[in-house]
This record gives sequence, structure tokens and C-alpha cells, in this order.
Amino acid sequence: MATIDLNDANNDGVGVDFLTYLTAWDASFAPGYYGFFSNNPADFSGNQFAVADSSSATVAGVGSADTVVLDSGSAGDLYYDMTSHVLAGAVDGATFGQGLGYASGTDTFSQSSWDIDINDLGLTGTGAANPVHNFVYGIMQGNPANLLSVLNGQDNTFSRAFREE
Repeated sequence: MATIDLNDANNDGVGVDFLTYLTAWDASFAPGYYGFFSNNPADFSGNQFAVADSSSATVAGVGSADTVVLDSGSAGDLYYDMTSHVLAGAVDGATFGQGLGYASGTDTFSQSSWDIDINDLGLTGTGAANPVHNFVYGIMQGNPANLLSVLNGQDNTFSRAFREE
């Protein structure tokens, strides 16, 4: 069961309409770079993977662009297999927001603000066309179809989170 938190980032008291947000994100998100793994943002494994609506080849160059941070839930459990050209491991969460930073001390990405935070996805897989590969590549291409497919197969909990002043 996934938990989906919808943030009222602009503090207007309305929150986020989940499907409207994903439709708009699908129409406008166009990553120009492959993305970044935590652990070493130039490496091919980590506990998190981030992709941005930016052509920057560095985390520092992403600026305030729209971003998605995918979390495996455990260190080094998300990786790109250079031999088979497949993403594998685990994806347990996804946070849609803006901006991107990396803290090497904690080996985590941060976003300057977030709109949707999804936890407990429970995706695992290895080999060609595994659920992790399909999910991550969909996100990398700005396509939420695999996300919606995963969520449609679960009993999800939605909640609204409001920004604290």
C-alpha cells in the first residue's frame, strides 16, 4: 500500500490535484540529461536516483528545474547494469518537486520544494523489462503511465501536507 502526500507548496489552502498534476507534468517534463545516482552523482548506483527537467550534467547546475527523486529505501539498492543496460534493484518512493541538491555526508538528494511524495511503492526487479527498469525509465521520459499502473494495483492512502511557516 503506497502512501501519497500532497503538499500545498504555494500555501493557498487548496493542495495538489494528483491526476491534474501528473497530466501537466507529463505534458511539460523534458529531461535533457540521464539523471544522477546518489552515492556519487556520476556513478551508476546508489540509494536514490534523481532526474530533472534540465540539460545540466551536474546536480549543482539543475537550479530550480522540476525534479523527481526516486528512493530505494536502502543504500546502494538501485543500480544500472552496464552489461545488460538495465536499471535494477528497488524503488520504494518518489518525490516530485523543484530544485536539486546533494549532501555527500548523508548520501541524499534534497529538493527546494516538493509537491507529491509517494512512499511504500515496493518495486523490485532485475533483468530485462523488470518493474524497476520500466518505472524509472518512464519517469526519466516524463511519462507517469508506469507510476499510475503501480498505484492502480495498490490500496493507496492520500493525505494533504501543508507547508509550515
